[in-house]
Amino acid sequence: MPVEVVLDQPEVLALYICEGTQFNFPEPWPWGEAHPWSARGAWEGHGALVLHRPHDPYTAWAFWQGADREFDGWYLNFQRPFERRDSTLDTLDREADIWIPSEGRWEFKDLDFLSFRSLT
Repeated sequence: MPVEVVLDQPEVLALYICEGTQFNFPEPWPWGEAHPWSARGAWEGHGALVLHRPHDPYTAWAFWQGADREFDGWYLNFQRPFERRDSTLDTLDREADIWIPSEGRWEFKDLDFLSFRSLT
């Protein structure tokens, strides 16, 4: 999906996904079923700030909510460390994620895709 580059430095790459950004997924999806977001076609709600650090196996996503864009929380997306390819980034989602709301306890997400779901 196209993103806005907010900051590109050796220690961090900060990208912003704008509201309404269009995206698509390969068909067939490599894991058998269609990607869970394939029916959407575009980013819904406020945009998201995505922070990448070289060699980290995750990204940190900042989310906002409501008309006043109050900070909603952090989403840690486990993925293969990114690789730069011309004007694109290449990575692979590892399915398991963690949601850390601005108020409240963190929780695992998407464990139904993994075999260690009994850890929760």
